Amino acid sequence: LARGQYFRYLPEERQLVHVDDAAIQHFPVESFVGLEREMEMLSRNLQFLLHGLPAQNVLISGPHGMGKSAMLKAAVSDLNSRDGGNRLKLIELSSLYDLAEMRHMLQHDLMVSTRKSLKFIFFVEHLFIEDYDQMRAVLATLDGGAGQLPRNSIVVAMTRDPNPDSGSTMGVSTMSMMYGDDDEGGREFEMMEDEDTLALKERFGLQLTLPAPSRERYLSLVKELRERRNVQIPDDVLEMRASRYAKERKSFSSRVASQFIDYLHSEQALFRWNKFEKSELENRRNRRSKANASSELTEEERLRASTLKLEVSEHGNGQGVPQSELLSSSDSNQTESETNTRKDISMSDDDVDLLE
Repeated sequence: LARGQYFRYLPEERQLVHVDDAAIQHFPVESFVGLEREMEMLSRNLQFLLHGLPAQNVLISGPHGMGKSAMLKAAVSDLNSRDGGNRLKLIELSSLYDLAEMRHMLQHDLMVSTRKSLKFIFFVEHLFIEDYDQMRAVLATLDGGAGQLPRNSIVVAMTRDPNPDSGSTMGVSTMSMMYGDDDEGGREFEMMEDEDTLALKERFGLQLTLPAPSRERYLSLVKELRERRNVQIPDDVLEMRASRYAKERKSFSSRVASQFIDYLHSEQALFRWNKFEKSELENRRNRRSKANASSELTEEERLRASTLKLEVSEHGNGQGVPQSELLSSSDSNQTESETNTRKDISMSDDDVDLLE
């Protein structure tokens, strides 16, 4: 617990397990283009917690894929890095009701309240309460009643709101079997749901609403991420491919924009690697061809030398006479033969005179 940053609570096993910290280090703060204000407010609240100041529980609402949980993980990783230690502990829950269930673990096993230097952030991906009794237990925990959270901890919850500008509270639900199916019971159930929804939201002092996705915001994010990832592609081609990518996935969310840039980055990296491999293969072929040519030339020279030695040996009658002496002897014999030939020709002329 002292070294890690990211943990997950398993309610069935009643166990806290460490998750690879790379899961939250993957998200740089700078990648949340268009969410700078929300990121700054979240980071400031976590700094309050880190320095022992009163911090608020946080509710982050927005459409699916806008990076709600990723923004929290990025803020925690960034502050831990700047602080020089992993004092912020992110603990993922499957439900807010887990807070009441893990009360004994918090107090006795983890001794959260006694570890003043460590700060704990309990977060849930979906703000969903199954029944009335669980809602009451959660409200009591968040409200400082029995089983209240330690002072060195806060809760961060996410809620999916498909239209955050409408003020809808979709994503916060309660279900109870205490009402029948008649109209009066249905109206009473709806009233109870609205009241509990408002009561639950009031326990979150900092509420951040992420903007709804749009094509313009999506393309702006894509261009910003392209610059940060150093992806080389013209604007017109980028917009065409980015729009087609989003259309295939039926979403203009931040997540889709990040996935698209990841794809382009990998595509270009693979192209450069294949080009490098092709160049290296061509260089190896050229070096091998030169080596073979050099080897053949050397073999030819060896054959020529062997032939010359054989000829010299034959002219020397196998006596091992040096080549210079053989050449000298050969020149002498040739001169003597030419002299005799001239004499023979001369004698033949005298004979002709006598005959005349």
